Amino acid sequence: MTDTTDVDRAEAGRLTREELLKRAAVGGAVLVAGGSFVKATQGAVAATPAPKRGGSFRIGVSGGVGHVVEYAGEVIRNLPMSGRMTICNMSIEAGARAGMIAPDDTTFAYLEGRPAAPAGAEWERALDRWRALPSDPDATYDSVVEIDVRELAPQVSWGTNPGMVVPVDAVVPDPADLDDPVDVLFGIQLGGGTDINRALAYCEGLISRPADTVLVLVTDLFEGGLPGEMELRIAALVRAGVTCVVLLALSDEGAPAHDHGRAAVLAALGVPCFACTPDAFPDLLAAAIERRDLDRWAGERGFVTTPRAV
Repeated sequence: MTDTTDVDRAEAGRLTREELLKRAAVGGAVLVAGGSFVKATQGAVAATPAPKRGGSFRIGVSGGVGHVVEYAGEVIRNLPMSGRMTICNMSIEAGARAGMIAPDDTTFAYLEGRPAAPAGAEWERALDRWRALPSDPDATYDSVVEIDVRELAPQVSWGTNPGMVVPVDAVVPDPADLDDPVDVLFGIQLGGGTDINRALAYCEGLISRPADTVLVLVTDLFEGGLPGEMELRIAALVRAGVTCVVLLALSDEGAPAHDHGRAAVLAALGVPCFACTPDAFPDLLAAAIERRDLDRWAGERGFVTTPRAV
């Protein structure tokens, strides 16, 4: 990753983040800005976000966490740039840092003549550099997954989790038959949001020792079911002795992205509501099990807790 592109600072100041990335993303560029979906899409022109760390890889809803996925094969090579961008964009649905496709003549035709692309003799020199970007034939990967797309039927989504799909000729599962709390939470979509109340009802049925139970709800609190019933259910759990914690959702930029009013209502019930980074979660769970003051725990680590409604 040696080739980078600079955009005139005065012009960059007038561009949105997405426009800037579209202009600046060329083969081999390492991007250090932009939301996750924007950065992932740029992998279609062999530009990637600045890497963090690696490890083993498994395909799945969260199988790509901490990784960059490279797509290859005849089907990928035959895709137009719009299709390649879609494939790379969907890497985020597996939790990956980004997706990328080695540049080829399709990539070069797309880039030629764009504002940030080199021209003239510089264009020819850039092509020489970009043609050296594809992975070596003997390169090793954490994992290689081969898919015969001739055996892959079109898929239909039935929930809000990207893993909740069925072949177009299959039957969508009955929500009443779901027995996994994650499926219940993400698979029930009513009124534009997930049915948190129903997920809590499922969890409630599993609790046999309330005083020894820690219930962590990771959510944006945009309830698509029965908001009032959801609040009453959490209140009942708290009265029964369950330690309830709500980890609030953040946007890709780290800004709060949740129902602030509902968070305040839950905070008034004595439920700590705050956003927590993944690295701090084990300590949070230990603090909850030890029945420590979680609002204080969060404050000591710089996590902003939701004030109680008055």
